[in-house]
Amino acid sequence: MASYIVTRYIRRMTTSPVSEQAFFVLSALAVTPLHGYAILSEVADLSEGRLRLAVGTLYGILDRLASDGSIELDREEIVDSRLRRYYRLTNAGQNTLTRETARQAANARMATARLAAVPITPYMSSLCHALSHTRSPSLATARNSS
Repeated sequence: MASYIVTRYIRRMTTSPVSEQAFFVLSALAVTPLHGYAILSEVADLSEGRLRLAVGTLYGILDRLASDGSIELDREEIVDSRLRRYYRLTNAGQNTLTRETARQAANARMATARLAAVPITPYMSSLCHALSHTRSPSLATARNSS
């Protein structure tokens, strides 16, 4: 019985969605290994400033991602008398990011289809106008396909 419960728990943990913060950290590490401050900057850039992680939050996320095997320590170096740890995405982390990207894309397609079926109200019209001025290519694609 205990083995069954542990197996179910582990299976649920490996297939559950990641938080938005963890998603952006994984995305930041998808290209190259980065150290903490560079990850913070990359997350802010990737999210177009919508997500700014506190240092303590980042290291909590890094600890969780390392413990589940999604990232690992790449190297350490001393810069200005301070230790800098670089983290890299593992194969498991790449699989997690790929799976989560597909899940979010499916959710966005579903919501876009649902919104396309809704009559346009003045609020929706102003929202669409505001969205047309964002820099996000995914939002522009979603608007143009509806």
